[in-house]
Amino acid sequence: ADRLELDPIDLRMRNALDTTVPTSTGQVLHASVPFKKMLGMAKDEVKSIRPLLEQAPKGKWRGVGVGCSTRSIGSIRTPSRSSAVVSLNPDGSATVVCGHNDIGQGSDTMMAQVAAMELGVEVDRVQVVTNDTAITPDCESTSASRVTYLSGNAVRLAAAKARLQVLELAGRDLDCKPEELKLMNGVVGHREQGRTLAELFKKHTLHTVTAVADFMPETTPLDPETGQGSPAGTYSFSVHVALVELDKGTGEVRVLRYLALCDVGRVINPLVVEG
Repeated sequence: ADRLELDPIDLRMRNALDTTVPTSTGQVLHASVPFKKMLGMAKDEVKSIRPLLEQAPKGKWRGVGVGCSTRSIGSIRTPSRSSAVVSLNPDGSATVVCGHNDIGQGSDTMMAQVAAMELGVEVDRVQVVTNDTAITPDCESTSASRVTYLSGNAVRLAAAKARLQVLELAGRDLDCKPEELKLMNGVVGHREQGRTLAELFKKHTLHTVTAVADFMPETTPLDPETGQGSPAGTYSFSVHVALVELDKGTGEVRVLRYLALCDVGRVINPLVVEG
């Protein structure tokens, strides 16, 4: 950019990936690719902090830097799959059984949140079972930023199946279509009519409603000869801006201001994302 006498962000903007051009592996991304939007926000930030560059104390330099990155979500060596089992109980509570482990990233909470959203129950009424290989389906490794994307979607699909089973049962009892019903806190309702899950399950001699689902993005491993393929189902993107100050005498570098612009997809747990 310096040799071309161009603004470094403008040069990035000219070459930014979007949903119309392929990646270096030949994959066209159809989901969100907000590089240009984030670069525009970064340019506004740089503009706002430029006056601070001239305010460096004696013996110090100040500079501003911009960095961009993208990362595949999930393993890119082989197709990646996750499975989940979701059960809805007569008292309105739910159980999620999945093979991915929570190693500090908050995935147990995430899976409980996803199931709760689909089933219309409170998060604390969802039990998550993950660390028992005797009963949990194998979901491959807990790595590669893949757990929320793969297991989260597997849980979502399994919970949606369980929810539909309940709505279809209630629809027959209440003489209405499943899509006309709502499931919330253990009660299936339609206008003035309603059934608790306990009433519904007892009538149909059910102890619980259980559903299983898999989630496996459509991917193509990289060709070892050409390096081409579609190795991941989705990607994350980020643009970072830093204002730094360098002490000419000691070499000490201090970060005075930092902005992280991250395309995180749908935010399930804001506290975890902020962390």
